[in-house]
Amino acid sequence: MAIQVPAASLTSIGTYFLMSVFQFSLWAVSEQVKSLEEETGQLEAQRQSLLQKNGELRALDLQEFVEQALWMLKTSKRKERAWLMEVTPFVNCPVQTSELERAALLSIVRQRDLVTSRNGAVYVLVKETGEDSVQPLLERIEQLMGAENEPARYKIKKTAITTVGEMGSLLS
Repeated sequence: MAIQVPAASLTSIGTYFLMSVFQFSLWAVSEQVKSLEEETGQLEAQRQSLLQKNGELRALDLQEFVEQALWMLKTSKRKERAWLMEVTPFVNCPVQTSELERAALLSIVRQRDLVTSRNGAVYVLVKETGEDSVQPLLERIEQLMGAENEPARYKIKKTAITTVGEMGSLLS
């Protein structure tokens, strides 16, 4: 048949080849989606285990914080900004820093926000909120610190970020 109708056989071979390429591409994409789904599940499980130590909520260390921030910013559904808040006590005291860290941990949304401390400052990464919705978080921290009727014992610096590289003060 190939000798009698060469154009028809070339067309069928071409069709078969294109169909094979399409099926292979579809298979490759489905494998990538499966792999991404497994990795996301593992990262979420790892994040949950990192957030808890002996059943108690704890702040992440710097490496865990950066990894979780990177994952958070990469998987943001609406590509909105995140807010990095640097809370620094006026008196450089480990007890003050520990109190601020604890207040921040109790004030955040556990499934969404991150907390770490470094060099006497507490860093809170708040995901997908407008600047005006950061205020309730600050009020909760203030309430937990017991500083409602007295002057603040700490200063807060807020920075809108979209990439991990913008967390310069934390990473330097």
